[in-house]
This record gives sequence, C-alpha cells and structure tokens, in this order.
Amino acid sequence: MQHTKAQILMNLVLHRLTNCILIGAIVLCAISYMYFANSAVRNVTILQNSKSQLEALSARVSDLESERLALEEEVSIEVAKTLGLGEVQTPVFLVRGERQISGEALSLNIR
Repeated sequence: MQHTKAQILMNLVLHRLTNCILIGAIVLCAISYMYFANSAVRNVTILQNSKSQLEALSARVSDLESERLALEEEVSIEVAKTLGLGEVQTPVFLVRGERQISGEALSLNIR
C-alpha cells in the first residue's frame, strides 16, 4: 500500500510537470505563431508599398526622360549662337586630369 501511494504521488507530480511543460510549449508556439504571422504581414505590406513607389518613380523617370528629349530637340548651333555663344579658336575647358578635348567647340563670346 505504501509503495503504491508513493507511486501515485510520483505519477501525479510527473503528470503535473508534464502538463506544465506542454502548456508552456503551447504558449511558446502561440507566441511564435503570432510573431511570425505579424512579420509576414508586415513584409507583404512593405513589399506592396515598395512596388507602388517603384511604379510611381518609374513613371516620373519616364516623364523626365521625355521632357529631356523634347528639350534636346530644341537645342541647335543656331540657338546657341543667338544666346551669345560662338566658335572660338582656343576654347577653355575645365577638365579634370590630363584629358584634352579636340574638335569644334562653342564658347562664350566676351567683348
């Protein structure tokens, strides 16, 4: 009888310990699930925002590029000469290093 009471008491303690461990594991799993689910939702939201910003920036770059092309078509030698630029024999350039620019160039006429 005494031996069975000790075994019953030991079994109850082990069951209580096992139950506490299982409850702790379940709580830990629930907290981990909430953390990772929140992290996944946050990452998807950031990805969607990034895609929409990328689309907006791409459209803005496209608009700026077409403006640049339109302005580039308006520039010519004649327009430059009417703005006070003219051909010079010895052009002055600010060039970094030893590079030299050859060929015809436009420079500001100072009179």
